[in-house]
Amino acid sequence: FNVSHHALKLLSIDGKSTWRKVKAAQDNTFRYSFKAQKGTTYGLFIRITNEKGNTNNIDSTFKGITILDRSLYNAVRDTLDGMIDAYQGKSSGSFMSYVSDSFTGEKVEYDRSIRNDFSVLHDINIRYNLNNVTPDYRDKVFVSLNFNRSYTVIKTGRRSSDEGSTAMVFTIDNGKLSLYAVRGQPLFGFTK
Repeated sequence: FNVSHHALKLLSIDGKSTWRKVKAAQDNTFRYSFKAQKGTTYGLFIRITNEKGNTNNIDSTFKGITILDRSLYNAVRDTLDGMIDAYQGKSSGSFMSYVSDSFTGEKVEYDRSIRNDFSVLHDINIRYNLNNVTPDYRDKVFVSLNFNRSYTVIKTGRRSSDEGSTAMVFTIDNGKLSLYAVRGQPLFGFTK
């Protein structure tokens, strides 16, 4: 599929319902501006038709753009703080409300692991430092963090602590972050 500078380039931000013409620069890049609503996700598609009437694969051009009402870093921090508050308060329902229905592990198993922590641990305290927050420009956010965790083991009454690092992946759906995957050392659901 050859594209010349003179090809017709159209853009849709409403799921391909309407298309707007965009003017491309010599290197085929373009700018498009619109008034965005905070907390909204837009699906951007590009349609290019060359002089022969051939059109590109429109679905492969999809880019999800979410307009957050705060910085992505702050949105991640708020989500992690909410998860930690629910976890430390031993509220599995509140905690699981932060876990995506499309969680890559079994969501039921993850809930069981969280509940197991609650049954064997007491006085849980978690502190963390965000190392990296990286969006993939679709609907995922990759997060890495270091943590310090202390707790009392109910059976022995002994206070324990550990530290580590983990990576988490969150999805963005209409401005809300939900846990999609955990990679590495688990911050939550770590007891056996």
